[in-house]
Amino acid sequence: MKLVIPKSQESKLTYLLDQAPNTEWSGPAFYTILKYEKSGLPKQVELSYFIPLDLGSHAATEWDAKDCAKNLKAIYSKNPKLKKSVMGHIHSHHGMGAYFSGTDTDTMEENALPGGFFFSLVVAHTKTKYAFAMSYQDQYGEPRVIEADEDDIRTLAAKTVRVEWKNQWEYIKGRHNKAQASRVT
Repeated sequence: MKLVIPKSQESKLTYLLDQAPNTEWSGPAFYTILKYEKSGLPKQVELSYFIPLDLGSHAATEWDAKDCAKNLKAIYSKNPKLKKSVMGHIHSHHGMGAYFSGTDTDTMEENALPGGFFFSLVVAHTKTKYAFAMSYQDQYGEPRVIEADEDDIRTLAAKTVRVEWKNQWEYIKGRHNKAQASRVT
Protein backbone atom coordinates (compact mmCIF):
# COMPACT_ATOMS: atom_id res chain seq x y z
CA MET A 1 0.00 0.00 0.00
CA LYS A 2 1.31 3.41 -0.99
CA LEU A 3 0.44 6.85 0.36
CA VAL A 4 0.72 10.05 -1.68
CA ILE A 5 0.85 13.36 0.19
CA PRO A 6 0.13 16.28 -2.18
CA LYS A 7 2.07 19.54 -1.96
CA SER A 8 -0.67 21.44 -0.16
CA GLN A 9 -1.03 18.80 2.56
CA GLU A 10 2.75 18.42 2.96
CA SER A 11 3.08 22.18 3.46
CA LYS A 12 0.27 22.16 6.03
CA LEU A 13 1.90 19.26 7.90
CA THR A 14 5.23 21.08 7.99
CA TYR A 15 3.58 24.27 9.21
CA LEU A 16 1.75 22.52 12.07
CA LEU A 17 4.81 20.51 13.10
CA ASP A 18 6.82 23.75 13.23
CA GLN A 19 4.13 25.36 15.41
CA ALA A 20 4.09 22.49 17.93
CA PRO A 21 7.63 21.14 18.15
CA ASN A 22 7.01 19.52 21.58
CA THR A 23 3.24 19.00 21.61
CA GLU A 24 1.03 16.44 19.88
CA TRP A 25 -1.94 17.55 17.77
CA SER A 26 -4.62 15.49 16.01
CA GLY A 27 -7.77 15.55 13.93
CA PRO A 28 -9.75 13.85 11.20
CA ALA A 29 -8.12 13.22 7.84
CA PHE A 30 -9.73 12.48 4.50
CA TYR A 31 -8.12 9.81 2.36
CA THR A 32 -8.95 9.09 -1.27
CA ILE A 33 -8.34 5.57 -2.54
CA LEU A 34 -6.70 5.97 -5.96
CA LYS A 35 -6.09 2.31 -6.85
CA TYR A 36 -7.13 -1.10 -5.54
CA GLU A 37 -5.36 -4.46 -5.50
CA LYS A 38 -7.13 -7.38 -7.18
CA SER A 39 -7.93 -8.57 -3.64
CA GLY A 40 -9.97 -5.40 -3.04
CA LEU A 41 -7.46 -3.85 -0.63
CA PRO A 42 -6.28 -0.30 -1.34
CA LYS A 43 -3.07 -0.17 -3.35
CA GLN A 44 -2.60 3.61 -3.51
CA VAL A 45 -4.13 6.21 -1.19
CA GLU A 46 -3.91 10.01 -1.12
CA LEU A 47 -4.08 12.27 1.92
CA SER A 48 -6.68 14.64 0.43
CA TYR A 49 -7.35 16.90 3.43
CA PHE A 50 -7.08 17.08 7.20
CA ILE A 51 -8.04 19.48 9.94
CA PRO A 52 -6.38 19.70 13.35
CA LEU A 53 -8.96 19.67 16.15
CA ASP A 54 -6.89 19.10 19.27
CA LEU A 55 -3.61 20.35 20.66
CA GLY A 56 -2.78 17.85 23.36
CA SER A 57 0.28 17.40 25.54
CA HIS A 58 3.81 16.24 24.89
CA ALA A 59 2.57 12.63 25.05
CA ALA A 60 -1.09 12.49 23.99
CA THR A 61 -3.81 14.06 21.87
CA GLU A 62 -7.46 13.20 21.33
CA TRP A 63 -10.30 14.78 19.35
CA ASP A 64 -13.95 13.85 19.63
CA ALA A 65 -16.68 13.23 17.08
CA LYS A 66 -18.74 16.25 18.20
CA ASP A 67 -15.91 18.63 17.25
CA CYS A 68 -15.55 16.85 13.93
CA ALA A 69 -19.28 17.00 13.20
CA LYS A 70 -19.27 20.78 13.78
CA ASN A 71 -16.73 21.15 10.97
CA LEU A 72 -18.04 18.61 8.44
CA LYS A 73 -20.61 20.83 6.74
CA ALA A 74 -18.02 23.54 6.08
CA ILE A 75 -15.41 21.00 4.98
CA TYR A 76 -17.78 19.32 2.52
CA SER A 77 -19.10 22.66 1.28
CA LYS A 78 -15.59 23.84 0.50
CA ASN A 79 -14.40 20.45 -0.83
CA PRO A 80 -17.38 18.44 -2.16
CA LYS A 81 -15.06 15.70 -3.52
CA LEU A 82 -14.22 14.76 0.07
CA LYS A 83 -17.68 13.22 0.44
CA LYS A 84 -16.29 10.31 -1.61
CA SER A 85 -13.18 10.03 0.57
CA VAL A 86 -12.68 7.85 3.63
CA MET A 87 -12.43 9.72 6.92
CA GLY A 88 -9.63 8.54 9.16
CA HIS A 89 -7.15 9.98 11.61
CA ILE A 90 -3.95 12.02 11.65
CA HIS A 91 -1.77 12.99 14.60
CA SER A 92 1.72 14.11 15.40
CA HIS A 93 4.46 12.55 17.47
CA HIS A 94 6.48 15.79 17.21
CA GLY A 95 10.14 14.98 18.03
CA MET A 96 9.65 11.29 18.85
CA GLY A 97 9.56 10.19 15.24
CA ALA A 98 6.57 8.70 13.43
CA TYR A 99 5.56 5.18 14.44
CA PHE A 100 2.45 3.36 15.62
CA SER A 101 2.48 3.07 19.41
CA GLY A 102 0.40 0.48 21.24
CA THR A 103 -2.31 3.12 21.72
CA ASP A 104 -2.22 3.95 18.01
CA THR A 105 -2.54 0.28 17.06
CA ASP A 106 -5.43 -0.13 19.52
CA THR A 107 -7.18 2.84 17.86
CA MET A 108 -6.64 1.24 14.45
CA GLU A 109 -8.16 -2.05 15.64
CA GLU A 110 -11.11 -0.31 17.34
CA ASN A 111 -11.90 1.53 14.10
CA ALA A 112 -11.52 -1.46 11.79
CA LEU A 113 -14.65 -1.41 9.66
CA PRO A 114 -16.64 -4.34 8.31
CA GLY A 115 -16.60 -3.85 4.54
CA GLY A 116 -14.54 -0.63 4.74
CA PHE A 117 -11.17 0.81 5.67
CA PHE A 118 -9.81 3.11 8.38
CA PHE A 119 -6.61 5.01 7.61
CA SER A 120 -4.22 6.69 10.03
CA LEU A 121 -1.14 8.84 9.50
CA VAL A 122 1.38 9.65 12.22
CA VAL A 123 3.71 12.56 11.44
CA ALA A 124 6.84 13.96 13.11
CA HIS A 125 9.46 16.56 12.32
CA THR A 126 12.47 14.47 13.33
CA LYS A 127 13.71 10.94 12.77
CA THR A 128 11.12 8.99 10.77
CA LYS A 129 8.75 11.65 9.41
CA TYR A 130 5.72 9.51 8.45
CA ALA A 131 4.03 6.28 9.47
CA PHE A 132 0.86 5.22 7.63
CA ALA A 133 -1.48 2.29 8.21
CA MET A 134 -4.96 1.03 7.44
CA SER A 135 -7.26 -1.28 9.30
CA TYR A 136 -10.28 -3.33 8.30
CA GLN A 137 -12.21 -6.38 9.50
CA ASP A 138 -11.38 -9.64 7.80
CA GLN A 139 -13.97 -12.23 6.72
CA TYR A 140 -14.12 -13.54 10.31
CA GLY A 141 -14.81 -10.11 11.81
CA GLU A 142 -11.28 -9.81 13.20
CA PRO A 143 -9.47 -6.48 12.94
CA ARG A 144 -6.43 -6.39 10.68
CA VAL A 145 -3.85 -3.60 10.58
CA ILE A 146 -1.49 -3.14 7.65
CA GLU A 147 1.35 -0.64 7.94
CA ALA A 148 2.89 0.88 4.83
CA ASP A 149 6.62 0.67 4.34
CA GLU A 150 8.40 3.98 4.85
CA ASP A 151 9.52 3.81 1.19
CA ASP A 152 5.87 3.66 0.10
CA ILE A 153 5.05 7.15 1.39
CA ARG A 154 5.63 9.76 -1.29
CA THR A 155 5.43 13.49 -0.71
CA LEU A 156 5.11 16.19 -3.32
CA ALA A 157 6.67 18.92 -1.17
CA ALA A 158 6.31 22.68 -1.52
CA LYS A 159 6.67 25.31 1.20
CA THR A 160 3.61 27.55 1.57
CA VAL A 161 1.55 28.67 4.55
CA ARG A 162 -2.13 29.48 4.11
CA VAL A 163 -4.20 31.80 6.29
CA GLU A 164 -6.68 28.94 6.83
CA TRP A 165 -3.95 26.86 8.49
CA LYS A 166 -2.94 29.72 10.75
CA ASN A 167 -6.59 30.13 11.78
CA GLN A 168 -6.90 26.39 12.48
CA TRP A 169 -3.71 26.52 14.56
CA GLU A 170 -4.93 29.53 16.56
CA TYR A 171 -8.24 27.73 17.19
CA ILE A 172 -6.71 24.57 18.67
CA LYS A 173 -4.06 26.55 20.55
CA GLY A 174 -6.81 28.72 22.11
CA ARG A 175 -8.83 25.66 23.13
CA HIS A 176 -5.70 24.09 24.60
CA ASN A 177 -4.82 27.22 26.59
CA LYS A 178 -8.41 27.55 27.84
CA ALA A 179 -8.42 23.89 28.99
CA GLN A 180 -5.07 24.35 30.74
CA ALA A 181 -6.33 27.47 32.53
CA SER A 182 -9.48 25.70 33.73
CA ARG A 183 -7.36 22.91 35.28
CA VAL A 184 -5.36 25.42 37.28
CA THR A 185 -8.38 27.29 38.70
